[in-house]
Amino acid sequence: MVAESSIALEARGLRVVRSRRVVLQAVDLQCAYGETLAILGPNGAGKSTLLRALAGVLPCEGSLRIAGRDAAELSLSERALELGYVAQNSALRAALSVEEVVAQGRFAQRRRLFGRVAGDGGTRAVHAERASQAIDAALKRTDLVELRRRSYLELSFGEQRRVMLARTLASGARILCLDEPTAALDVGHALDLFALLGELAAEGYALVVVLHALDDALRFADRALLLNRGRTVVSGACSDVLARSTLNDVYHVELEERAGVRFHRMAQSTHVGDA
Repeated sequence: MVAESSIALEARGLRVVRSRRVVLQAVDLQCAYGETLAILGPNGAGKSTLLRALAGVLPCEGSLRIAGRDAAELSLSERALELGYVAQNSALRAALSVEEVVAQGRFAQRRRLFGRVAGDGGTRAVHAERASQAIDAALKRTDLVELRRRSYLELSFGEQRRVMLARTLASGARILCLDEPTAALDVGHALDLFALLGELAAEGYALVVVLHALDDALRFADRALLLNRGRTVVSGACSDVLARSTLNDVYHVELEERAGVRFHRMAQSTHVGDA
């Protein structure tokens, strides 16, 4: 059993209705601080819908607790202080620099400090220093330091994904919901991203990550939740969730339990997640 004080995110009976159609039904999940939970399932299973409901982007029914508090009692800013969400695609179309986009992640922190009041000069200076440190750290961890002055709109899709992750890291939220974070990343940056996620989990972050590659879940996640047609099929340890019979029923594939081709980062790597 996970100690109640360590539970970062907990949902019970989560239900989402869109255009009068039930797209998510009776979903339960739990993710503790220091843990990586993989959300798995075939296309159309409801994985992205689940993450958007957890992040407050979509309205949902059922019980949802974030950092020990009822999500219904949290304002958007309070929610953003606890939970960061990285979508598959960003709607951002403004010609901002990478650094400016990452700085947007500090909005909730600034609102917490100042509310609707500007604050005195000393308070503003402290906030500015903390914000600068958080932004620099996020840029470094996502291998974006050299791109900080570049326009966000000039970046590749994979680079933009890393900027969105950096923006979330800069927020200070300790619960991260990531929708297919390695999509469009080259193999090197994908490996580095998983290394970074491992570091974050070791630092006490709670990670809820939508993955398509089942072997990634086995290698990098602690537990998994398998969805199909908007419902939970099974949840638990990754090796149990990805049992042969389950794969046959949900994915209509067979599991071959033998080592395949694997890639590993070389020691001199300077990409995402390096010290």
